[in-house]
Formats: sequence, C-alpha cells, structure tokens
Amino acid sequence: MADPFPPTVSAREMAEVDRLMVEDYHISLDQMMELAGRNLADLAGQLLSDRRIALSSSRIIVCAGSGHNGGGGLTAARHLHNRGADITVILSSSEEKLKPATKIRLVTLRTLNVTILQATEAKDGLLSSADLIVDALVGYQLKGEPRGIVADLMNNMIASENPHIVSLDVPSGFLSDEGRFARLRLSPEATLTLALPKRGMDVPDRKARFGKLFLGDIGIPPELYRTMGVYVPPLFTTGPLMRLY
Repeated sequence: MADPFPPTVSAREMAEVDRLMVEDYHISLDQMMELAGRNLADLAGQLLSDRRIALSSSRIIVCAGSGHNGGGGLTAARHLHNRGADITVILSSSEEKLKPATKIRLVTLRTLNVTILQATEAKDGLLSSADLIVDALVGYQLKGEPRGIVADLMNNMIASENPHIVSLDVPSGFLSDEGRFARLRLSPEATLTLALPKRGMDVPDRKARFGKLFLGDIGIPPELYRTMGVYVPPLFTTGPLMRLY
C-alpha cells in the first residue's frame, strides 16, 4: 500500500469536490471526464501489456451506465478505439436516459462506427470472450442495492467468469458513503479511482475487494482540498496514474 495512503473521501465529499471544481475553479465536467477516460484507457493498455496482449489486437467490452461514470467509460472507449482495440459498448440504459455529457460521448462513438449494444442485445458468451471488461456502470453515488438492468448486467458479468475486469472509480456495487459493498457487487482485477480514494478503500482486505488499486489524476488543485479542510500532498509527481496497492 502507498505510504502514506492518501486521505479517503465519502460520496458526499466527492460530490462537493465536483461542485467546487465547476463553480469555483471553472474546471468543467467535460475536462474531468476526458482526463478520467484517458487515464482509464492508459490503465487498460497497461493491464493488457502485463498479460502480453497487444492493445491493437485486443477485444475490449465497455459496460457503461447512464451517468457520468458511464461517460468516463465511453471516453475510454474512444481512446482505446483510437489505439487500435476492437471495442464493443454495452449500455445499461436507453440513449434517451443518458446524462447530456455521457450522451455526447456516445454520439462520438457512433460516428466512429464503434459497436454499441443495449444490455438485452448482448449475446451469450460475449463477455467471457473479451480480453478485458471495463466496468463503468455505477459510480460513487450508488445508494442501496443495484437494480434493474444494471443488476442484470452485473450478474451477467459475474456469470461470465471473466476475471479481467477494470472498474472506473469504484467497483459497481460499492457504497462510497458507507465504505462497504452491497450484496450484489463486482470483484475486479483492478480499480481506477479518481481524485482521491473513496471511504473503505484502505481496509485490511482491500485487495480482495478492489483488486489492484490505482489513483487517477483529474486535475483537482490542492487549494480546493484545503478549502474542505483536507491536506493532500502532491500525488501525481511522476504521472497521472498512481498505484496505491
């Protein structure tokens, strides 16, 4: 584990970080989402390289939710497509229900002719055949048990027995305000959490819960954290990805 481990934040505290970024520091959601997606693409390439799989010959499935976590996943899908990967996107909701910033990213992927499926259109065996699955279904604001199509897609990911899952920010099924998992949860190979680790990511059995944990830089200035009474030293002095454990 990184020594010292960075401060952790709850869902409410992370929501305040997002608000301050937009309203006080004039750093837009689009800017943060772009950084999150690029970092996720970089990590996906690193995980594949560790298994000696070339990104340009890989098959990657991005499971994206309707919110901003899904938008980060779709941004990563674009970067990975640009780097030569064979990308399939599986959506947990209809296009009409996507948040505006997420929908814009889907429109870009359609322009690039990336394969986009609704969860109900995904054929048996598709998830198990992927070299890597990106979990961008539910972010830090999950309340209670996953439900509906999100839950169905999570169950399908579990049933696929594909061990190569990388989760964006938190594994789907993690309740960031409580620092615990719901009953239905994913167990990823790796997690890329954003800005700061979320409450519960520093527990003793952390690796069994989150896999390899990485921290991704989305441009939060240290001055912002200080306004919240949190001291965060410079974390990304060697690059935008930091391995925590």
